[in-house]
Amino acid sequence: MVAEVWDNGNERERQVADMLIAALESIGSNWTTWRAEQLTDEHPTAPAPKPTDSVAERPDVLEAALTLAEAAAGDGRQRAVS
Repeated sequence: MVAEVWDNGNERERQVADMLIAALESIGSNWTTWRAEQLTDEHPTAPAPKPTDSVAERPDVLEAALTLAEAAAGDGRQRAVS
C-alpha cells in the first residue's frame, strides 16, 4: 500500500517510502543490524588512506613532538606540530 501511494511521488518521497518499507519489513529483526545495513548502503566504507611518512622516517617531527609534549606538561598549554 505504501508503494502504491508514494511510488508516484518525487524522488525524496520515494526514498522515504523505500525506507519505510524496509523498516516495516524488518520488524522483529535486530535493530542494530538493520541500522548498520542502512548506513553501509548509504555510506560505503572508504579504503584506508596510505601512510605517507612514518615517524621513524621523520626524526625531526618526533623530536619536535617530544619537545612540545615536555613544554605542555610543564605549563599546561596545548601545542601542535605543524
